[in-house]
Amino acid sequence: MSLVTALEPLTSRFVPIDPIRVVDTRIGFGSQPADDSTVRVDPLTNAVLETARVERDAVRAVVVNATVTESARAGFLTLWPGGEARPIVSNLNVMGPGQTIANLATVGVGIDGTLSVYSLAGGHFVLDVAGVYVSATTSSAGRFVPLGPTRLLDTRTRATPLAPRGDMSVDTTSVGVPASAAAVVFNLTTTNTVGPGFFTVWPGGARPLASNLNVEASDQTRANQVISSVTAGRFELYSYGGGDVIVDVTGYFTGPDVPAAREGLFVPGRPFRILDTREWPHGILRGGWSATLDPVAWGLAEPGAGAVAANVTMVEPVEPGFVTAYPGPAAPPTSTVNAMYAGQVVANHAIIGVAANDSFIVQPLHDTHVVIDVFGSFVSPNSPSSLPPGTVTPLVNDAEHSVHVIYAIPTGARPAPGRIDGIVSVVDQVRHWFAGEMRRSQPSFVRTDDEVAVTVVDLSVSAADLTAATNYAAELDAAVRAELPSDLADRALLVFLEGAGDPRACGVTIRRRSDDITAGGTSMIPMDTCRIYPLAGVAFPGGGTYLVAHEVTHLLGAVPDCAPHHSGGHISDDPRDILYVGPSPRDWENLMLD
Repeated sequence: MSLVTALEPLTSRFVPIDPIRVVDTRIGFGSQPADDSTVRVDPLTNAVLETARVERDAVRAVVVNATVTESARAGFLTLWPGGEARPIVSNLNVMGPGQTIANLATVGVGIDGTLSVYSLAGGHFVLDVAGVYVSATTSSAGRFVPLGPTRLLDTRTRATPLAPRGDMSVDTTSVGVPASAAAVVFNLTTTNTVGPGFFTVWPGGARPLASNLNVEASDQTRANQVISSVTAGRFELYSYGGGDVIVDVTGYFTGPDVPAAREGLFVPGRPFRILDTREWPHGILRGGWSATLDPVAWGLAEPGAGAVAANVTMVEPVEPGFVTAYPGPAAPPTSTVNAMYAGQVVANHAIIGVAANDSFIVQPLHDTHVVIDVFGSFVSPNSPSSLPPGTVTPLVNDAEHSVHVIYAIPTGARPAPGRIDGIVSVVDQVRHWFAGEMRRSQPSFVRTDDEVAVTVVDLSVSAADLTAATNYAAELDAAVRAELPSDLADRALLVFLEGAGDPRACGVTIRRRSDDITAGGTSMIPMDTCRIYPLAGVAFPGGGTYLVAHEVTHLLGAVPDCAPHHSGGHISDDPRDILYVGPSPRDWENLMLD
């Protein structure tokens, strides 16, 4: 049964565990990705599931420490849900052959619980699991509470660096972490290193076979975010090579002694690049300047989100320095990612608090390019409950010529938070624009309780298969209609597709019958193609509304034989027209219906 009327919870609670190594290709433990290749990895081993005391089917995402060692060349590593198309993001960057470098990653798992790992650096690969996110609508334990960021420890200020093979116990309660917390989130930085080696963090007892931070020589500076279980607010820190350490706390996960709530639960998202200053019009981010980013506007988080899980990368800084990501308004005396030398490319995982205006700030010490990839968000008290059961309406057999709005999810993909609200808002904006152009007439969309009805349809075809299809539009149309009741097989559809872009167009419309301008036609919006995602509260022509209006115009009969300006299905002589495709910029302020 693919037509759904309810969804599993998108929110999830965090279950921390002592680090467990699930891949180490140096000893033949797991598949080694060759240079420029992808392998599938199963992070949910029996040891992980038994330690976390969770069922495999309940896991929505994992927190892993990924390490590349003995790299073959400069490149990067990307992790994403198994079975889905590889996103344009990275989790870890390598500067050349023979390097060893690690980074934390929060990654949603595929429908089968696996991860895909792509390597453009070759070498060996090590993966340590530090926790799992498990489906929950509310919870006591495992909810994230942001703090600061606040500097807890800096051994440089007391001239007491960690000695080689040395360890220390760190108490986090002085910066607001309760003794009952299940885990703490902090940025671990080492500087003035004595020699090559690694750092390991754990809650106490026997030290696990795992590492959190790796260095290759003396006098290095490196950072990595750590999410670690704590015992009465304390964790243990071990250094193989020695050096100064800095600990900046960004939050904690609740223990079981607090009331159950939704606040602080995690919503895994499809990995998405929200910033790459190499491609934006302002160029490099100047030292002391800042960029303000709104993950809600991009559809990457619920309105009122408390924080986002992200990867922050410095690219080719002009000199050594750091970048700080924070909710604002004032920059804290902490760092998110550190560069040792000019021209370096270095990344660090970060859980970044989001301000009340749904934004966060990124600010470098010196000029540098900055890349930020978002992997999910955390719910705040102000977040509406998006996409729970009740907001997804079953398809209703309304008037024969009404357009049915479909949210299609390929096999292996997951619904995005806030997507239903965005689709409803965009369709309403399009209806109102048509009403103004058609003297208060407008296309009829199926509605329930005076709101546009959106049906979520699980497809029996994967995103990869759709993207690779020879006739993308026809195959998507057939895949959607195969899951609908037979009496709806000849209805007009507006399909918003999650996770499977059409490499040829941002939108496409096909007609199945020529004797009726709407019967059987399908307008398709493959959102990932041009990264145009429907946003709630955005006025026409923004937030995807123009694209939807363009395709619905085709659906209503705008074809060469019935519109005076059309040539090949589009208009080439008037930049104001909704169907204009030509050499001049569109006249966004005066868009009209032909």
